[in-house]
Amino acid sequence: SATLYAVGGWNGTGGGILATMRSLDPNFGVWQVRRSMRVARKGLSAVALKGLIYAIGGDNGSATNAVESYNPSSNTWTRMRDMPTARSRMAAAAVGSTIYVIGGASGTAFLDVVEAYDTLTDTWWSRSSLRFPLADAAAVVAVTPTQYTSGTVYVLGGSVVAGSATSGVEAYYTDLDAWSGTWTGMRQLLKARAGLAAISIPPQPTAAASVKFYALGGDDLGFFGALPNVESWSPATNLAWAPETSLPQGVRGLAAVVYRQVNDGDYFVYATGG
Repeated sequence: SATLYAVGGWNGTGGGILATMRSLDPNFGVWQVRRSMRVARKGLSAVALKGLIYAIGGDNGSATNAVESYNPSSNTWTRMRDMPTARSRMAAAAVGSTIYVIGGASGTAFLDVVEAYDTLTDTWWSRSSLRFPLADAAAVVAVTPTQYTSGTVYVLGGSVVAGSATSGVEAYYTDLDAWSGTWTGMRQLLKARAGLAAISIPPQPTAAASVKFYALGGDDLGFFGALPNVESWSPATNLAWAPETSLPQGVRGLAAVVYRQVNDGDYFVYATGG
């Protein structure tokens, strides 16, 4: 059965930056304590890939470039090669065996830096920069049909300058090599927001022809503050984003994952924290 994991973060109190990890079996609804990370941090990115969970970057008083991998079978963390650029509040997503880490912040500076981590060789590579600095965005992936080692990374929303949310959506085609790949603007979100979560149904990796993306919650950094809004978009049809059933309450800085029920194939979205 599938297991959901929550790792690191901030508990809302002074100095409350966390290294802790918890797991949830959706069939039983009970959270369990797992082994803590070696490096406590908030604003990190966590990516599940080929049976491991990678915790990347974050902030432990200042931006960190620490990378750790977690093996659920042995309940152990392993320190991996550091990311070249220390940062927090970035987006991250995996295509094939590569994790793309996008934008983020280092102190008060927003970043346009994109770096790719090859999990097979434990090496980092620079990739084409974003068209503008961006923090607090979310990332999802649609893989190339019949070729799950390449595809397109989509970056949704975020903040381009402090105190200003964007509705922009950027796409990066990983089929192209490191030198010719570029970022392209796509259909914009209905609602500008930063600190949102994003998921794909069916879950990644999924070909663009069948996938639909969902943007959940976030903060407009303006009048409304934390948002309950949920909207969806299909890259195959490229029609406008469509409103979906809202979250029960406005929330920013959340995480979201998809769980598929084994017995009937229904999908459930779990939105946590924030």
